Amino acid sequence: MAQAEVGGAFRREDLASVSMIDLVQRAGATVEQVEQVLTATLADETAAQHLAIPIGAPLMRVNRLFFNAAMVPFYAAEILYRADRYEYRISLRRDAGKSFHLDGTPQG
Repeated sequence: MAQAEVGGAFRREDLASVSMIDLVQRAGATVEQVEQVLTATLADETAAQHLAIPIGAPLMRVNRLFFNAAMVPFYAAEILYRADRYEYRISLRRDAGKSFHLDGTPQG
């Protein structure tokens, strides 16, 4: 399936209940890597209206890119979350005798 066709396979009810990565893969696309950047920001007039919060309220902005097997980005999203309803959690694990490893850092 061509990357441009992936979105045509989504149903409105699925968009409300299934994660985007699952939807994309169900549609036949390969997601090799996801890059995500979280940034604290403040609500502008549009965000405040959609999220039912005051202008200037704290938000978390998530910018997300999905890459295919050739490492070509094919899905990009900017998502705004209310700070009072968003929690970011990450779990790090290491194998015995090795350092923790994050992308971009040397392995030990």
